[in-house]
Amino acid sequence: MRQGCVITPALFNLYFNLVISQWREKCRDFGVDILYKCGGKLIGERTRRPCCIKMSELLFADDAAAVGTSRRSMERAASILKSVISEWGLVLSIPKTKLLIAGAPCDEEEELRPLHLDECVVECVPDFKYLGSVVDGRGGIMKEVKERIAKASRAFGALKEPVYKNLSLATKRLVYKAVVLATLLYGSETWTTKCDDVRKLEVFHNRCLRGILGISAMQQRMEHISSVHVAKRFGMEESLEDMMIARRLCWLGHVARMSEERIPKKVLFGWLPQCRPAHGTKMRWRDRVRRDLRKFHIDENTWFKECQERAVWRRKCRDGLRDSTKERLAEGEVRRSVRRNATATATTGQQSATDTIRPLTCDTCQRSFRRRQDITRHRCVTTRPRGQVLRPPT
Repeated sequence: MRQGCVITPALFNLYFNLVISQWREKCRDFGVDILYKCGGKLIGERTRRPCCIKMSELLFADDAAAVGTSRRSMERAASILKSVISEWGLVLSIPKTKLLIAGAPCDEEEELRPLHLDECVVECVPDFKYLGSVVDGRGGIMKEVKERIAKASRAFGALKEPVYKNLSLATKRLVYKAVVLATLLYGSETWTTKCDDVRKLEVFHNRCLRGILGISAMQQRMEHISSVHVAKRFGMEESLEDMMIARRLCWLGHVARMSEERIPKKVLFGWLPQCRPAHGTKMRWRDRVRRDLRKFHIDENTWFKECQERAVWRRKCRDGLRDSTKERLAEGEVRRSVRRNATATATTGQQSATDTIRPLTCDTCQRSFRRRQDITRHRCVTTRPRGQVLRPPT
């Protein structure tokens, strides 16, 4: 078949599905067991008749990711996959194949050494870039955030001359949302954000807004221009954190509306049968989503029913974004008023304290002093007789 034919992807998917089915038949014990129960609760339903699925591979187009629980099982499954692929006339790209150890940190050199497949060597990497996103073996997103900021910065720099200097503010806002902001928040629906991650993104976002409005960092400090005022002038008062929350909740509703046979839905409501480590687990995506639901004032007991209607759920996410923005602006105004009142009170107190201090004045030259020892050491050269010492007033 020729390249570009419309039925080529469908035929390749059928062909590759037969390859993976034969590989799965030879590796029945390979994979990760996941217990799940699609009852609509993110946390809590773990004991009453859960279902089980063995997930051994993840497929997307012509890419495949094998998932295992030990290095020995991974070596065996990889060697079988290579032999099966060669039997079907396909070639496994070794330079594009990587080994990633996810989960708890591993310090043993035996686990971190490369994987050998016949005469080929598969490199063991701490992170892997796939479809433009960085998958970290430790579960963090700091590398992904830095990558997103770098790409968004390049996009902003490319548009600075032709767009941000000659067009109206409304057009600049639309271009910024469509290009820079879309590049910055690509894949943010699956992020488990922390305070440091959000802070880095907010700093870059505010710097872009200042650049579009022509406000330098020095001018912002000297004129005491707040970031809230900059966002209001730009016409986009929503914070970057609230926008990411809205995206995560939209993705949550999309996964929840899937059929129960889909793997994303099983993983969303699933858990591992093994016990948790003694040191505890890191924040999971579902933990982050529970905080997002509470922040947008969405009930955890009814969200699953509400998200079944796509239009209703999208409207609820937009309302939550609007209400969260109003609450944040109101809280900021309250904090600023409290700060102004405290500053005014402190200034008034200093002035009253200064007024209550009795000045020490020389009777001859009428010079004032703050301390008694200063007026005692004072030598007036006007009309005071030489050698005479003036006593401070009592």
